Amino acid sequence: MKYVVPREKTTKYLLANPKKSDFFLPFGYTTANWMRLHDDLLDIADKFPRHVRQITKHGTEYEIIGFITAPNGRTVAIRTGWILLNGDPGTLRFLTAYPA
Repeated sequence: MKYVVPREKTTKYLLANPKKSDFFLPFGYTTANWMRLHDDLLDIADKFPRHVRQITKHGTEYEIIGFITAPNGRTVAIRTGWILLNGDPGTLRFLTAYPA
């Protein structure tokens, strides 16, 4: 399975949107080290089980809850959302993340 987390999802969505960044910034994630969050999200997708959230006209949405070690050294539980688009069964695409 291939996992995709677009740069904009980390830099403009998770780290720049106060609704999301208020969770991530205190753990040491910043736009300067956005790649760390990107890699941690990929790690969650690769290491933890996924569960079907819903099936939509676009594809199957999954939820994956996992643990990461944040830049400040704390272990954090994160709930992530992903989609397996119809017509692209080999790529799980990142949708969102928030506290677990």
